[in-house]
Amino acid sequence: MLAEKCKHSALTRFLSLSHLCCPTPAVTEPSAGSDVANLKTTAKKTADGKHYIVNGEKKWITNGVFADFFTTAVRTGEEGMGGVSLLVIERSKGVKTTQMKCSGVWPSGTTYVEFDDVMVPVGNLIGKENQGFKYIMSAAHNTKWAGKGFMLGSSTVRRVFG
Repeated sequence: MLAEKCKHSALTRFLSLSHLCCPTPAVTEPSAGSDVANLKTTAKKTADGKHYIVNGEKKWITNGVFADFFTTAVRTGEEGMGGVSLLVIERSKGVKTTQMKCSGVWPSGTTYVEFDDVMVPVGNLIGKENQGFKYIMSAAHNTKWAGKGFMLGSSTVRRVFG
């Protein structure tokens, strides 16, 4: 869970609308696409164990160009799904965002994000280390069902052609 100090700080800034959180997790990468189990962005703990040093790239991140915080999938352990974690990364030194030129969806702020030796407090870990794959898949599953329910509800209520 987020450390009390971080949670209070991030929550205060978010609720005051002075900072924006990227609504979609930064998962997709240039080399792995949406293959969460094979992502390459790394988060290595510092010698004192108080921070992660994050390095890597994310691509196709919706609204990333506007965000002050990113919920980011990173590799904290071994290869495969068992080594993935989720970190809240604040826009800071070492975080670079570039808006991608996407035909038809330019207002969505689709972004290429680079992390270069970004220091992230260990308190910004979401859940447990190396359990991020489960969290991401659970969220994706629930989103798909919510979308299907919305489409089904819309199609049964809406009158088409008269």
